Amino acid sequence: DVHGLAEQATARQKGARFFNRGNGKIFVAFISEGYYVSVLDEKTLTPIFQYKFPTSQDIHSMLVDGKYLYVISTGTDELIRYEITNKDLRNPKTIWKASDDKKENHHINSVFKFKGDIILSAFGKSKMDNAWRTAYDGIIFNVTKGIILKDKLYQPHSVTSNGEELFYCESGKGLFSSTMRTVKYLDGYTRGVQFESKNVAYVSTSI
Repeated sequence: DVHGLAEQATARQKGARFFNRGNGKIFVAFISEGYYVSVLDEKTLTPIFQYKFPTSQDIHSMLVDGKYLYVISTGTDELIRYEITNKDLRNPKTIWKASDDKKENHHINSVFKFKGDIILSAFGKSKMDNAWRTAYDGIIFNVTKGIILKDKLYQPHSVTSNGEELFYCESGKGLFSSTMRTVKYLDGYTRGVQFESKNVAYVSTSI
């Protein structure tokens, strides 16, 4: 029942956090007595299915890559990959983890595909338990190759690209940067980037 599914989606998506798109679908992550993704047809916005994540917690980012959905499970310190079907997500597999105890120790928070490689950002360990203001060892990490691209960052977020360079926000310093250079200092906590073209990006801040 498409109408019933649409009503259910509307009720649950009061806690919508972010979305990603791919394969003609829009994937919306939200919270409602658990962590869910609602999958919509990109052209008509008709609901296709909803799925409750069995293991992912405090989801901060998703990446659609072919038949897979990569999910940043911040609450468990993991990057988890799911197979996308026409009815649900299946076969969750931990692709990378920052720690083994299924707790938020490194605040992994964004994922992006750049030149064929899976890239993520993370705060690193805080000096005090979950006091992220003390986390000064943030990284931009290439999961595919297993190498750190940038380190010693203060609360990095929002890994993305214009097709040529890899960009991110160093939120704790109000910076928008690439792995090669600092692009701009902005007055606020930088988090959230969208490129309109190779040379035009929208960067959001909060005070």
